[in-house]
Amino acid sequence: MEDLKRNKFLPLIIHELRSPINLILSHINKGLKTLNQPEIVKEQLESIYDLSNFLLLTVNDILEMCKIANNKLLIVTEDFNLNEILEQFHCTYECLCAQKKLKFTLMKENLTIHNLMGDSLRLMTILGNILSNAYKFTPEGGEIKVIVNQELMTSNKVRVNFEITDTGIGIDQEFLKEIFKPYTQEHQNCGGTGLGMMMVKELVDLMNGTINVTSEIGIGTTFLLTLDFDKSVLKNEEVFDFTEKRVLVVDDNTVNLEFTNDLLEMTNITVETASNGREALEKFSSSPENYYDVILMDLNMPIMDGYQSAKTIRGLSRIDAKTVKIMALTASATDSEVKLVKNSGMDDFIQKPINVKSLFKTINEHFKK
Repeated sequence: MEDLKRNKFLPLIIHELRSPINLILSHINKGLKTLNQPEIVKEQLESIYDLSNFLLLTVNDILEMCKIANNKLLIVTEDFNLNEILEQFHCTYECLCAQKKLKFTLMKENLTIHNLMGDSLRLMTILGNILSNAYKFTPEGGEIKVIVNQELMTSNKVRVNFEITDTGIGIDQEFLKEIFKPYTQEHQNCGGTGLGMMMVKELVDLMNGTINVTSEIGIGTTFLLTLDFDKSVLKNEEVFDFTEKRVLVVDDNTVNLEFTNDLLEMTNITVETASNGREALEKFSSSPENYYDVILMDLNMPIMDGYQSAKTIRGLSRIDAKTVKIMALTASATDSEVKLVKNSGMDDFIQKPINVKSLFKTINEHFKK
């Protein structure tokens, strides 16, 4: 773990980021040269989309590993629907496996409690890393099978068991002993930082779960993952309607602004945007009192950051400066950052990448206060 804080980490990360960026630039260049050929442009855009998603996942993994290395990763407890997460993976890998001529099977046994409480983002990270390796190392004609079952441990506690099996190339028994150590890669030519399985083990431990792996060369690999979750008190479906409410979304990234805007419009809330903290301050200052019901504030922005903007808004001599809900948007919800958020006058934080239901639920809870 100490290596992550030293020199070995940076060259790997630069390589992992540079490769997809170079490919994206290549596809953009080809697209620009073939603007009069829509089919080729479409192919380039699809490739750029896939590479961008891969890049986003890589960046998220890097952020997670940095938090783990510095003992700053927080496990979040929130409501989530297990069946929805499983279906997302089913849809994604069924399509991917079809392209590679693999068979993908998802079996749900005794899966009767869908709404749980726990860290859904970290659960998806764990499953995503295991399935990604299964897909990468299973040759054409092979199979990936996921079996999920539940056990009711107490009236409020649910144990979820995941069995992920592939008919891939298998893992050497000596390497198997090192699989959860950093920078461990049996097949160096397949890309990756060698941090994926280490991150999986660290996250499983932080979630008080267990993970075991068995493998045989030429036969395949099986991961057995067990995690405990609390039962959610939410009903199966919760509809959020924020009609007549107004939100100011503050972010210097236009893609993030558009994404958050699209999500929020699903609740019928009126959305306005600002590209930095100073613009947010100016919009709030020039608006009538009680014009905004909530402000979603990114923290790291040019001109004026989210901390200073929130603190300045709270210091304005108007009634709603003290009552408007201000929530931080952050990818790094460490203890120190949560403390800075609170000290700057913000009411809460919403972790990036944004979980839709968590976003709506958090806003709704503050509207009720």
